[in-house]
Amino acid sequence: MPGTALETSPDQVETSDSPGSPGSPAPLLPVDDPHPWARRLGVWLVVVTFLLIGTGGLVTSYNAGLAVPDWPGSFGNWVFLPARIWADLAVMLEHNHRLTGQVAGLICIATVVASVRGFGWRSGVSVLAWVVLAAYIYQGVMGGLRVTEKSVPLAVIHGVQGQLLFMLVVVLANCLGKWPGQVKAALAGTEGRASSEVISGAVYGLCIAFVVCMVVQLTLGAVIRHTNSASAIPDAPAVYGGFFPPTDEAVIAEKFYELGGGEWQLYVEEPALLMEAVDGERTPDVLEKTPRIAATPPSVGLVHNQYMHRVMGMVVLPVIGFGAIHMLIKLYKVVPGLRVPVGVGSILFVVQVLLGMSVIWSKESPYVASSHQASGAALLGVATLVLIRVHWARKLTALGR
Repeated sequence: MPGTALETSPDQVETSDSPGSPGSPAPLLPVDDPHPWARRLGVWLVVVTFLLIGTGGLVTSYNAGLAVPDWPGSFGNWVFLPARIWADLAVMLEHNHRLTGQVAGLICIATVVASVRGFGWRSGVSVLAWVVLAAYIYQGVMGGLRVTEKSVPLAVIHGVQGQLLFMLVVVLANCLGKWPGQVKAALAGTEGRASSEVISGAVYGLCIAFVVCMVVQLTLGAVIRHTNSASAIPDAPAVYGGFFPPTDEAVIAEKFYELGGGEWQLYVEEPALLMEAVDGERTPDVLEKTPRIAATPPSVGLVHNQYMHRVMGMVVLPVIGFGAIHMLIKLYKVVPGLRVPVGVGSILFVVQVLLGMSVIWSKESPYVASSHQASGAALLGVATLVLIRVHWARKLTALGR
């Protein structure tokens, strides 16, 4: 089991032969790769969690959260549904989301087992793995309550918690990977020792601020999606033809129709397939054939919610992100594993902004809206990865002073 890295210098950390041997608990940051299967499972858990967020996004875009009215089973089934029921698009989206969650849960359990075998029961990595498993269980229960209680607020909470769970999974996968050992070796050298002034509190603070603002932004997006208010500002990048939204509902209603807001067709009714229809052997209606309802002028509150989402995405986050990238460039040769996530994050941010405007231009196409949500989750995951790497690089650098 790795020694306590926070109590020794990076080049003095040693490992014992028995990961589960008694003694002081291991740090959260491992210094070797004692169990390759734990590393592989960590990567798979990131992938399947991202897919879980993507399938959940499609459920929200098609307003299919109540298409399967029972839980924890789906029409009394756990895995396979009768073909005539599964043929319904809404049922297919919701049930496939549940199946993806089941697969993710199994991979999470396997990751916990591999972490315990590789790092020992008392290691910080194993504790984090158990926390992730508990978060997965809690997230599944919240998803079930959203169905049984038919609650929109629970749907918003379920969506936001999914993003937070993804952050935890990214942190776990990073700790299970090879990066901790690489950064320990890099910072143990002369160049790493001299970098203590480079990894400053400013870059660390900007990384934290970016992640926090991303969580706020995704929360605003969840509220917008679950209240069917993406059409609250029907033009982009302008806001009702200017920079600021109107504050009078009569003016909003007039400009809403002038800008084509009445042309939006929304999935505003939950396409629930009742158990009685299944028991009566009736063929369910396909969601694509269900009439869509025209959007109506929004309230001032919904307009301001949408406006805050835009300001955060097009002003606040770019400023923080540019500042962080400017400082992180100096760390490329000091801290390994930053170049790729910073580059990918920069590209994802541009894609995210374009997808956000495309939601408006496409009048909230389900596929575009779901892609926008998935891209936001990916950007949050990359930002979390950068933050955790800067955090532990600072910890290990401080030990070399």
